[in-house]
Amino acid sequence: MAAPRLRRVLLFFFVSLIFKPWLLLAYDSDTLKVLFIGNSYTYTNDMPNLFAEIARAAGEHVVVDVSAQGGYTLTQHVTYDPTLAKLAKKGWNYVILQEHSQIPTIDFYRRAARWPAAVQLSRLAKAVGSRVGLYMTWGRKFGGQQCISTYCSAAFRDFFQMQDTLASAYNALGKQDSATVVPVGRAWALAFARNSSIDLWDTDNSHPTLKGSYLTACVFYSFLFNASPVGNSFTGGLDTAVALFLQQTAAQVRAGITVVHEEQTEEVRSFRLFQNYPNPFNPKTRIGYSLDRKAFISLQVFDLLGREIATLVDDERAPGRYEIEFDGTRLSSGVYFYRLQSGSVRHTRSLIIEK
Repeated sequence: MAAPRLRRVLLFFFVSLIFKPWLLLAYDSDTLKVLFIGNSYTYTNDMPNLFAEIARAAGEHVVVDVSAQGGYTLTQHVTYDPTLAKLAKKGWNYVILQEHSQIPTIDFYRRAARWPAAVQLSRLAKAVGSRVGLYMTWGRKFGGQQCISTYCSAAFRDFFQMQDTLASAYNALGKQDSATVVPVGRAWALAFARNSSIDLWDTDNSHPTLKGSYLTACVFYSFLFNASPVGNSFTGGLDTAVALFLQQTAAQVRAGITVVHEEQTEEVRSFRLFQNYPNPFNPKTRIGYSLDRKAFISLQVFDLLGREIATLVDDERAPGRYEIEFDGTRLSSGVYFYRLQSGSVRHTRSLIIEK
């Protein structure tokens, strides 16, 4: 009895699609379609598929496609027929543009009409109804001078200085072209600041390891679906604790937590405030800081209105590295700030309680 009934149901469904095609369109509208255009930073470890698997594990419908060749610039993609053919297809919700990792750091290329190839591809995408996402890449692990042909960047003293330049360039382009900047590089900076031993970079200090690609995929999920990846069951083969750390990092960047490295005076460099871990947390987390010299310090926690929640330290400390536990049991879910201060110098970071 069940088989004939099933056949009748299937027949009704297909006939309905013939006479009521909106049924298919209704399903199709629930699927996010994303085209990634870039180079090896995009296709290494099959990052677009990692993004798709994270989305599917969260119950989302997603379709991805890729046009990426090793070492390609967006200028090359402008005349690359496979890219243009995929770009011309209607139905992409997002077209993600990943520029060559060095170009945004070199004045000659960055100032040339704000990367004309990126602007041209963006216009092609918008012409077929797609939104544009700019894939902010990450800096080299140790910074250094970046050269293409006879044009070079400044000699970046470290990863963070190179990353700040990349972020500035992508944000400027995003503002100019009304495109969404997906701050992958910012997430790498936050992860690296929290755990400097994490191996996001492969042995060439440029390309991503699986951890780097998984973090990248988590950031894309966070921004394209406007959702937190924390607790997602798809780990991409990584250890569960490592995957959770990377998920949390992506969620923090989505919440607006970033690492900004500025030129620092000797006084400012004399003490450091580290990102709390775990973060987000419930109910306890640990906050670390270090001092290069003896100083009287205060370490306090504030809510978004600037009201003091707790004073964790208010005393003189000898040089060294310290860590203190913060218990948020009595606090509600949300974003808070903690501040380390000595005299007129202060460092502030954000923490997230999720209950």
